[in-house]
Amino acid sequence: MSNPKKTAETLHATHSTTSFQTIAPGSEKAILTLSDGSQLVLDDSANGVLATQGSAQIVKNEEGEISYAGIKNEKSAELFNSMQTPRGGHYRLVLPDGTKVWLNASSSIRYPVAFNQQERRVEISGEVYFEVAHDKAHPFIVNTGSSSVHVLGTSFNINSYADEPWQTTTLVEGSIRMEKNNQFSLLRPGQQARIKPNSSIDILEVQDIEEVTAWKNGVFLFNSRDVQSIMRQISRWYDVEIVYQGSFSKETFSGIVSKSSSIEQVLKILEASGVHFKLDGKKLIVIQ
Repeated sequence: MSNPKKTAETLHATHSTTSFQTIAPGSEKAILTLSDGSQLVLDDSANGVLATQGSAQIVKNEEGEISYAGIKNEKSAELFNSMQTPRGGHYRLVLPDGTKVWLNASSSIRYPVAFNQQERRVEISGEVYFEVAHDKAHPFIVNTGSSSVHVLGTSFNINSYADEPWQTTTLVEGSIRMEKNNQFSLLRPGQQARIKPNSSIDILEVQDIEEVTAWKNGVFLFNSRDVQSIMRQISRWYDVEIVYQGSFSKETFSGIVSKSSSIEQVLKILEASGVHFKLDGKKLIVIQ
């Protein structure tokens, strides 16, 4: 990319003559899998009570958010639900304990319908943001497959996409403890834990928390990001396959773009920095 210093304002003011076909941005889409294996397509479901799981009712409110009502603190067979977003989808969920969850595109979470154990344990993949309900007596634990995060009550973001170079856990507020292969690391607000496959936990200071959490606020925010990093996000949100032509550029891009923009609008903005694109159906060719 030819100019890594371009601002969002400059980029929005730049025009491109390249013509693209229109691909709509992502939207609220998810599938909820119940304990018996049956599935609900949430974007097609009406508001109100969707199903009953044990003593709990699954409710979809007017804003499309899923929550659980009528939960009784009784010992019973543990029932699990899971929510999965497709490429080009995102969704919001309130867990039975009141913890708020945001799922980015191509992400999932598995959780019990009622937290009846001494700990609150969930499993995730992809990218998920949590605002954990405080409950000192019942620690909140997130399993990603390669590591786990131990929480009392806090806000944090986990990015565990398989195509990213490392898994990241970024602490916004509160405190969390990372665990991998019996190695433990404590995070303070503004810190990020990075884990590469078959490696230890690295802790670093985050330069821009807003960049990490921008996706849940409806924007792409790039702060000196290379084209490959940006294209991974574009691929998941617009559900397109990325193909590269030419050598990889080491230059970077900074800017902010609404996630409600069409892919045409986003690519025109990115082209102002020197990269060119060609859309062939659902295949996006990146020419550097």
